[in-house]
Amino acid sequence: RSYTTGNDGRQVAQRERVRQEFARSAAIGAAAPILIVIPLSLLVVGWAMNRMLGQLDALALDLADRSAAAPMSLNGVPTEITPLVEGMNGLIARLRKTIDAQKRFLFDAAHELRTPLAAMQIQVDNLSAGAPERFEESRTAIAKGVTRASALVNQLLRLAKLDEPALALDLPGRRQ
Repeated sequence: RSYTTGNDGRQVAQRERVRQEFARSAAIGAAAPILIVIPLSLLVVGWAMNRMLGQLDALALDLADRSAAAPMSLNGVPTEITPLVEGMNGLIARLRKTIDAQKRFLFDAAHELRTPLAAMQIQVDNLSAGAPERFEESRTAIAKGVTRASALVNQLLRLAKLDEPALALDLPGRRQ
């Protein structure tokens, strides 16, 4: 390739091979950092993602092993996930309150039903002790009602004790 100026007629020439060597050298010089940075950045991004997902996996395992009563710890939780964990802790607290209220209701209902049932059972026993023949049909009906109601009360108590068998309340007349 050659170049000629218009004023004084000077010529400048360059061989094609030299131009190609300059172009090749410039291309390698520009591409080498990119070819080194791309795999290195993939390694760094992969390491960071594994670390972050590892923390999320640990959080998921902690959540899977947790009971409804215990809030989650914020130790070791990434700051991006902290609002989520705090929201779950609020949900766990509300759930715990609801479960406790339901259990208290079941225990109270069972206790309130047991007292009149015990009185009815005493009446049935007194009726059968010296009752005339005409009261036999009434006594049988009362006995069946007491049996059904007692079974319902016992089911309520079992339902209340299902979640926490260690919970023991001293209820009068309580049978194990």
